[in-house]
Amino acid sequence: MQEFLSKMAGLNDEKINFCSPLFILPLSSGIELEFLSDNGGAFRAKDTHALAKDLGIKPVHTPVCSPQSNGIAESFVNTFKRDYVSQLDRSSADIVLRQMPAAFKHFNEIHPHSSLGYKSPSMYREELMRRAQIGVN
Repeated sequence: MQEFLSKMAGLNDEKINFCSPLFILPLSSGIELEFLSDNGGAFRAKDTHALAKDLGIKPVHTPVCSPQSNGIAESFVNTFKRDYVSQLDRSSADIVLRQMPAAFKHFNEIHPHSSLGYKSPSMYREELMRRAQIGVN
């Protein structure tokens, strides 16, 4: 896998080691992660699908001519850039990459999301699980 990532994705050992923890949860817990992308050639390529599957990620594509699906992805990217990336030290790509795990952790565990009733995704999932356990809708 490391050789494939190095050759096909152009990642060096440092970047591969940085990315590896991102895939530990789905591989070790049985949780299925989905990688949502548009229908661009790079995302539909057999090599991309093979890599995603090797990493335990299910490749999923937006419906053709679906502005709603593209809007969801674009909204995430714009929010993340506005609220996080703009605040990071952007003096080099490596420095930005080292800051990303903390930014994603904050986005998922602390940052309130209006579409989730101003809860973080983590809090929202916990509430859904609690409600499911006690049988409340």
